[in-house]
Amino acid sequence: MNNNLEHTRQMNSGCAADSSLLASALYAKGYHQDLKAEYYGAPSYPDDVVKLDALYENYSGIGYALWLRARAHKGNKDSRQAVADCSCTSGSFSHFENAEMIARTDSALKRLEGERL
Repeated sequence: MNNNLEHTRQMNSGCAADSSLLASALYAKGYHQDLKAEYYGAPSYPDDVVKLDALYENYSGIGYALWLRARAHKGNKDSRQAVADCSCTSGSFSHFENAEMIARTDSALKRLEGERL
């Protein structure tokens, strides 16, 4: 979060108008890395989004950030952390009754748990 630390400080001091814009931009960068299968260092963007969304109480956004972070951990061969993130993600999507993402997360969780055996 080094590159984004100044932006976070500005938001905390009230200088930035919309934290969701920064969180969305960071999510987009992480998603772009995911689409290109560039996983080295990829969890940093979703980590930043989780922090921003939690700080500004954007709880529905946290689910997507955790889902993206799980994909990055899977790409980095860290199945243990990917399973942990998927488990948290499933709860978030269940809370907001997001059926499509519940199904996608449950499917990913089953695949990850199968890989760990």
